[in-house]
Amino acid sequence: MSTSKHSWVEVLGIFGVIAGLAFVGFELKQSRDIAVAQMYQDRAALDIQIRTYFAPSEAVYSAFTKFQDGKELTAQERTSIERAFGNILIYWESNHQLYEMGMLDEEHWTASIESMNLISKHPLFISLWNAEKDSYRTTFREIVNAQISQ
Repeated sequence: MSTSKHSWVEVLGIFGVIAGLAFVGFELKQSRDIAVAQMYQDRAALDIQIRTYFAPSEAVYSAFTKFQDGKELTAQERTSIERAFGNILIYWESNHQLYEMGMLDEEHWTASIESMNLISKHPLFISLWNAEKDSYRTTFREIVNAQISQ
């Protein structure tokens, strides 16, 4: 084989190795992203399950009915609402994490933002948020704070 052809074969071989390494790197990153997303979803599901365990459904229903009607809440009803808001926050943060990773489409993320707009102005939500916001990621805190201040 001539030196020129041999050089081209070596160059093509090097490009093949580089392309193969790039592909392996991409696959590793994708596997890591999927594992992180699954971990995040599992954590959110567990946290919601724990919070829900302490809030019987009748109490939540009664509390939300009174809450929507603007009536005074008992301590138990207030706690039920706060736990429900906590679950909603976990759901939103999980959606935000997935959205940032490109695993949640724009339509679903927009729906989360719209639901934030509905809830985030209520004083009970703001009180809960101020007490718990440091336990959330910075980028998510910025989004919720922006929704509250709108």
